[in-house]
Amino acid sequence: MISHIDVESPEILFENHFNESSNKRILFSGEFGCGKTYFLNHFFEARKENINTFWLSPVKYSIGQNEDIIEYIKINIALQLLKRPEILPIVKEKYDEDLFIFEYIKNKPLEIVKLLVSCVEALGVTTGPVEKVLDTLKNYGEYSEKLKDNLQNEEQSITKYLKQIVNIKGSIFEDDIISQSIRAILHRCKAENRQNILIIDDFDRLDPEHIFRILNILSVHNDYFETNNKFDFDKIIIVCDYHNIRKIYQYKYGPEVDYKGYINKFYSNDIFHFTNEGAISYYCENQLADVLSFKHDACKKTLGLLLSQFVKHKIITMRQIVKQNIGISFKSFSFGPYTCTIPSGWFMDPPGDFFKRTNVYSFEPSKVQFFFQTNDFPFLQIIKSLTIIFGSYDNLMEAIDRIKKESAPIDPPTTIILIKAIMPLYHLICNDQNHNDLVYRIEADPRGNGKWIGFPTNNFLSLDYIVPTGWNNRNPYDPSLSYFHNIIDELNKWGSAEESTASDYKILFHQLETILDFLNKKNFLHPLGIS
Repeated sequence: MISHIDVESPEILFENHFNESSNKRILFSGEFGCGKTYFLNHFFEARKENINTFWLSPVKYSIGQNEDIIEYIKINIALQLLKRPEILPIVKEKYDEDLFIFEYIKNKPLEIVKLLVSCVEALGVTTGPVEKVLDTLKNYGEYSEKLKDNLQNEEQSITKYLKQIVNIKGSIFEDDIISQSIRAILHRCKAENRQNILIIDDFDRLDPEHIFRILNILSVHNDYFETNNKFDFDKIIIVCDYHNIRKIYQYKYGPEVDYKGYINKFYSNDIFHFTNEGAISYYCENQLADVLSFKHDACKKTLGLLLSQFVKHKIITMRQIVKQNIGISFKSFSFGPYTCTIPSGWFMDPPGDFFKRTNVYSFEPSKVQFFFQTNDFPFLQIIKSLTIIFGSYDNLMEAIDRIKKESAPIDPPTTIILIKAIMPLYHLICNDQNHNDLVYRIEADPRGNGKWIGFPTNNFLSLDYIVPTGWNNRNPYDPSLSYFHNIIDELNKWGSAEESTASDYKILFHQLETILDFLNKKNFLHPLGIS
């Protein structure tokens, strides 16, 4: 069920989830192509002053051996660390030459004695006794080391064994000098209370062996080492479709194996489920609308609502939407003229509430000529955007033909948004052949005093609504302006959900099909830049 979408909801929900202190390992789940990577990129870009992010895309590891996975991860992290400004050459203390010589003699006495022996031999002096001394010293050294090994207590023996294990490449317990160096450098990046976050993207696109190898490495580290996460990251985020991982697990180990018991070890609290609707709303409100220069909030939200439905019914993916270059130029043009005849009668003037009729004005019979501009109908810009996303007008019509069979409720607040964005254009199309109905409606006066002449009405989403043109005796129509010049401002005064009621997306897509068919038959597509 799609309801009114609050654009801030996905960001606020994830921020609350992310900021939980106990949430050290996060499973960020969403369907393929729903915009997970896009959302996370923008989420952390807005917080880059306080958070260091390190991205891994293990899809590249698919050609590698399973045992090498941890080495690839270390290489990726190391390469990203080298690009960071915090990684500056560490200035070592400068040693004088005599100090180097002293350290060498102290740590390599046998090598010095051998050097002296070779020099003496060069002078023709017999060095047999000296060589026997050297052999004895060598044997003593070997015996001493063996004795030390035998004298180790149990704790020392285990410690030595563990040191050997953590230095084995490919071991799930590995913690060699490179891993320790990465951890040390990451600590330097945490100056001024910054967090280090590791994001493992496209996790469910990995080879199954690699998926469970990485999960097991992370799990073993959490269980047996004192730090919270591998490499001591503050948080690790695994980006995938939870249900895909489940299918892969059950295919590998069988449907009877407890998947939840296995996967629960890899996230701290709850799974964060990222929805298509939230992704599209976030994208349309935070980037796409800026590119398109939408002037009206209703248009921003309407584009998100429509795309949400297309994604929900698997007609298009969020990835396809984001990849499109939707930077468009929208040229306004006028069309008309239209002519209507105003009969004698009375004009109702609702000052604010479109359903209250208070002030009444007399009209003389007259003919009024008027025109429209494409700028009066911001929904045309949405249509052009949709044709770019789908590739063409024909592709969009085909998508609408598929989705118009699907029923999904529209709640009253969402109906208000759609009315503000679409109804003016739909009203024009419904009355293109009857110009009088574009301008006014006529009702009989229940007191028998003639006729009432009021704002026109339109049946949109199977509901009757007044179309507030904004022209009346106090504000007479100016023929130099388009007839719907005021309509967006007038509609924006109407914001209460109580003034609307629920509807259905099935009806909406049938009416969108009517709009697109009209634009094609009236040859508006080419002037609008739609192909």
